[in-house]
Amino acid sequence: MEHSRATRGEHCSKRLAISVQRQLLCNADLRQSRCYKSARIRWNLFTMKSADKAITTSGLVAIASTAGLVAVRGWGTVLFQIVVLGAWSIVAHFSSGLFADQHHGIVWIVALLLNTLGFAIVGVPLWLISRNRLPKSGSVLIICWTVLYLAMLFVLFPATDGP
Repeated sequence: MEHSRATRGEHCSKRLAISVQRQLLCNADLRQSRCYKSARIRWNLFTMKSADKAITTSGLVAIASTAGLVAVRGWGTVLFQIVVLGAWSIVAHFSSGLFADQHHGIVWIVALLLNTLGFAIVGVPLWLISRNRLPKSGSVLIICWTVLYLAMLFVLFPATDGP
């Protein structure tokens, strides 16, 4: 009789442990479905892949480099002219050349968009290709692209002839 009580007690404790384990799994599934499967996007740098971190950080660096475009004197580089004079021509096309000359803030906002687009043309496909296949070397490739982009924007290929 005592033997059956001990087994019954062990059986009850095993059932309780399984029930608690199932409850924890259900809670984990519920948390996962709320965090990842809902419409809200959760930006947590600790759960992002290294290639995701690299493209996010590199994109922010490329966007922040737009503030440095103001400091360029002379004709700058070819990429600088594409970004800045392209922004001026877009604003002038939709309004007038005089308006674009007098409203620098709007021109710099369009330059920010063009600078971001110029970086993303190569950066995003590089990220899409390398994020799952080459997560660590993909991060290095993205960082190398960022360095090359910034070098082309400020140093490489000077525009000596003017616009």
